[in-house]
Amino acid sequence: MSKEDILGQISGEDWIKKGGLDVPDDIFSALESPFDWFDELKPISFSRGNLPTIENILSYFSESEISNIVKSSSIEMLRTSYGINKCFNSKVYSNLAAKGDQLAASLKLKTRDLQIYQAAIQANNLFLNVGLLNKQVSSSSYDGQMGEVSIYQKVKAAEINNKDWLHSLAEKIQEKAVQILEPLLDQLQERKDSIPEEVIRGIQIVREKVLDEFAKFYIDLEKSLLKIKNDFAEGIRALKKKALDPFLADMRELRKKVLNPAIKDFRKLINKLNKLLAIIKDEKYKNDSVGGYTISSSFSPSAIVPVASPSVIDVIGVVNAIASGLLQTFILKGVAIPAQLAEAVTKTVTSLVLKGLNASGAEAVRYIAGGVLRGAKDLLPAVFNNTGMFAGAWSFLTSCAPYIIAAAVIIIITIKLSQKADIGNWITVLAVGNNNQEPDTVFARLLGDAQEKLKDLGKIKEDLIQETGKQYANIYAFSFDGDARKLCIDMSLAVPIPMKDEIANTLWTEFSTNFDFLSKE
Repeated sequence: MSKEDILGQISGEDWIKKGGLDVPDDIFSALESPFDWFDELKPISFSRGNLPTIENILSYFSESEISNIVKSSSIEMLRTSYGINKCFNSKVYSNLAAKGDQLAASLKLKTRDLQIYQAAIQANNLFLNVGLLNKQVSSSSYDGQMGEVSIYQKVKAAEINNKDWLHSLAEKIQEKAVQILEPLLDQLQERKDSIPEEVIRGIQIVREKVLDEFAKFYIDLEKSLLKIKNDFAEGIRALKKKALDPFLADMRELRKKVLNPAIKDFRKLINKLNKLLAIIKDEKYKNDSVGGYTISSSFSPSAIVPVASPSVIDVIGVVNAIASGLLQTFILKGVAIPAQLAEAVTKTVTSLVLKGLNASGAEAVRYIAGGVLRGAKDLLPAVFNNTGMFAGAWSFLTSCAPYIIAAAVIIIITIKLSQKADIGNWITVLAVGNNNQEPDTVFARLLGDAQEKLKDLGKIKEDLIQETGKQYANIYAFSFDGDARKLCIDMSLAVPIPMKDEIANTLWTEFSTNFDFLSKE
């Protein structure tokens, strides 16, 4: 599938066709083979065998489910990067953070937002457990840089490519502007007996200026164009005085249908060309605009304490906290990226997650991210699109695409998993040793919401280990409401991991077959 075919999947997005907004190869790979691309990303491949927390979370979902999330997140990555870039360039709002906060405060909390808020807290504190993840990653030599090319090198390459593209675009506009004048000159010279010589000579001068003044990075033609129009008008007045009506009508028709439209189109091209030339001649653009990036991340993970009456701002806050923890302890560990830019990456992940979960606040976070990048403008590449709009925010964020998408997908999956945590009120805990002996068993009743039940389960596990003094190979918790089996949880690790239904069915069948006291008959 060609890149054009892949971009064709992003329907109704005219901005994707704008020149200067390069789409990185990572996005094309993610859209063409979502699961394979994601599965081969460094943090995902490293988690297998090293980070059981993330490995088990990802294993809960099917390949097709992960593929769909990766694909939608990749497309949303482009939309969000463009949206943040637009916010960055806003001339309406001088304080983008204040605008984002105002927008978030104006949003009414929906039922879905509250559900996502509760699931996100549970995802952070229990399933993902960033504190434990931090310990696991810190004890390894993991370096988060993906591939041989650093983010800084990608940013610099984008800047160089943009310079070459802009010069090429300026040359094409110059050629097009000259091409507009050629047929105009031909038509005027055919009527040179009735056309003032100054008009023809004026257009020839304008053409020469376009060719000669291109190297000066600014083409000043307004006076020349005005003189051509005035000279032509003077020619019409001269014909009128001589009562040469046939020539007069021809001249008026020529001015209306040929001269004025040609000058109008020509002026538009020259204005566009001058905008590009102004960018090209800027010292910051001519020289290397961005210095090297250094490692600056530091993070102390902690549990998130829920509030009694959350708002959309709280929903944004909890997702942002998870994104910050996951990025700084794992995804961006050892990656050379300045603190301000790392914060912008965090906000971008937050916006992607909110959008991916259909929660409120994604647009508000775009403004906040744009504000963060405004404060770090000197760290952004000098990149512009075909209208002269600064696209450095787009270029930086898309250079970070694999890091942003990896974090967003992990968080979305973890929160979705947390939403599935439907734990029954009755629990059977089976603690299995390293032999085929009968498992140690706890029967208990659990009260409260899913988070309270999971905390009680953790306490039951601790008490059991303390009471027996045993080291168990596996600890499983099977929950029920009456005879209906609900969510079953693998308690073998430091964090609880929900089991897939087919695995839970197999285990329960095996246990209840081998040990009669578990039979429900």
